[in-house]
Amino acid sequence: MKKLAILFTLLISSSLSYAQLAGDVNLSSANATFWGENESDIAGHHVSIIGDIDNDGNDDFVITAPKRDFDETTADNGGVYLFYGNASGWSGQISLRSADALFTGDLAGQEASHDVFGLGDINNDGYPDFGVGLKKHNTPTDSARGGKVYL
Repeated sequence: MKKLAILFTLLISSSLSYAQLAGDVNLSSANATFWGENESDIAGHHVSIIGDIDNDGNDDFVITAPKRDFDETTADNGGVYLFYGNASGWSGQISLRSADALFTGDLAGQEASHDVFGLGDINNDGYPDFGVGLKKHNTPTDSARGGKVYL
């Protein structure tokens, strides 16, 4: 059985004013904690709000894990977990396995998800777009790892 590692802690509190968050704030006071799937995934490498891609009025977000393995043949291909916004907020411990979608690199060693950002509506279809960066992208015949961005 693989151990789970803490991904990150999300502080959500609509009742607190910004002034109440001044000074040292212990992360144990967070409403929600998101957990990675495996201890070596490096889950939480990046966390980004990407806009409201499902058009429900709530911003959606992604959590990255560059060292996530898709299977035994694709070590460190990386993963990007998409969570649709939640009008009622987040609470408790949430596994990344419960993400609404998971995007993975197609080849071993790519570490997909080193960088993921919301880009706005770049194709003017009414929905925000986002990009997933593969810092170590290569092809099966090229080991130069020149990088690649998926939109």
